[in-house]
Amino acid sequence: MRSHAITAFVLALALVFLPGVFVYSQTQSTSITIVGIVPEILKLTLDFASDTNIQLIGHLSSGNEQQTAYLGLAQNASYTGQNAQNCRNFDIVSGSSIALGNATIFSNIKGMYTVSIYSTNRGRLQNSSNVGAASIEYGLAFGNAFAMSQDGVFRFSQKGVSGRGGKPLAVALVLGDIPATAADGIYSDQLYFSICKN
Repeated sequence: MRSHAITAFVLALALVFLPGVFVYSQTQSTSITIVGIVPEILKLTLDFASDTNIQLIGHLSSGNEQQTAYLGLAQNASYTGQNAQNCRNFDIVSGSSIALGNATIFSNIKGMYTVSIYSTNRGRLQNSSNVGAASIEYGLAFGNAFAMSQDGVFRFSQKGVSGRGGKPLAVALVLGDIPATAADGIYSDQLYFSICKN
């Protein structure tokens, strides 16, 4: 009887503690994949304008007039206030080159892209007061490239990733021969700069 009681007691203990022998730790591992997407960046900034446009104001004179008089007149007639910095005044001289400043390109694109410069007067300086006077055609230098207007647009192809600080490119207005029928006075045009991936 006593042996039966001891046996029952041992069995009871076994039932209580035995399941613990078979309990084992289960470790679940979860993997997380993080995918970062860097957006394409293609940006053009101008150090000679507060935005993406500039007004060109040239003075043509057959005499020896001082430049100071027309500068104030031309600038006040075209832009006032903060917009005055978007104006470039210059003398119109046959065969001359007028530096506008630098255009800086920021790009993380390896392929081709195009800088397009739109001209209000289709690549010509027009007399502001004498509509009968001949207009003056000009070209644009952009870095090492040169272009004449094609249907009012100067186009420059560029390629590749720029450095962290961007890629500065000099921009200049290039004048050819001045037409004999061009009258003295103020000539102007407006340029708008844009950039897009090909």
